[in-house]
Amino acid sequence: MQQKRALVAITGWSGFVGSGITDAFLRAGCRVIGLSRHAGGIGRESFEWRPYDLASPIETGDLRGVDILVHCAYDANSPCKNKDGTRRLIEAARLAGVGTVVYISSMASSEDARTRYGRDKHDMESLLDLGRDIVVRPGLVAGPGGLYGAMHDAVARFRFAPIFDGGRQPVYLVARDELAAAIVTIALARANGLYLFAGSEPIALDDLYSAIAASARVRLRRIALPLKLTLRLAAVLERCGIALPISPESLRGIMNLKTMDIPTYERFGITFSDAASVVVRAAAA
Repeated sequence: MQQKRALVAITGWSGFVGSGITDAFLRAGCRVIGLSRHAGGIGRESFEWRPYDLASPIETGDLRGVDILVHCAYDANSPCKNKDGTRRLIEAARLAGVGTVVYISSMASSEDARTRYGRDKHDMESLLDLGRDIVVRPGLVAGPGGLYGAMHDAVARFRFAPIFDGGRQPVYLVARDELAAAIVTIALARANGLYLFAGSEPIALDDLYSAIAASARVRLRRIALPLKLTLRLAAVLERCGIALPISPESLRGIMNLKTMDIPTYERFGITFSDAASVVVRAAAA
């Protein structure tokens, strides 16, 4: 008797991280429902698009029959929309009988994070039940998009990088395809719990800029700056309606970087490339 293919619903499926996860589930033979504001993916085999917006309630019927719900959608400009939308989504998933909810969080997640983003992610993690759900905290996801893509484009275009307090802040990297494959593995195994997904050894922020410059084949100029003073200046200018190339939120994110103990998941057959390899792969993507 042929085994039933898992039905997976993915919010934010067309985004940088979400699209990688969508492709990985399709390659694994799953059926995928893409939940997003704008139509897309029409005509893809084993894929169905359904309208979804964080700001609006979701119909329970849209999730009926779903085995796994992956929540990637996030609106950087609206904390309330994220929290309320995530709460409504999880409530609808429970009513629809969804087996497992997978929430894509961040290594920045912390109750006392310096950034609003990190605190938001932590608040939304608290809406899940780790006895039945999965929370994934990825490192900086490398590839042609997201924050990493913005860093790469800025280095390639302007050929300089701000280096704060020596630039030794640790950054944990994960390739988008490796992250997506790991999420598929644990989701299909129903291996509920909290996961930190990235290479076990960080790369210093200054070294990351150097590696990105090498992959972009540009000569990098460094501008040394004191982090706390720059943050104070950026915050004052922001209140005056003047934006710097790097926002106060991004500067707080740099202040939040710290060394972590990254578990290994070899029992699932999951391994991640080292930071240098990830940068090379991102350049080739």
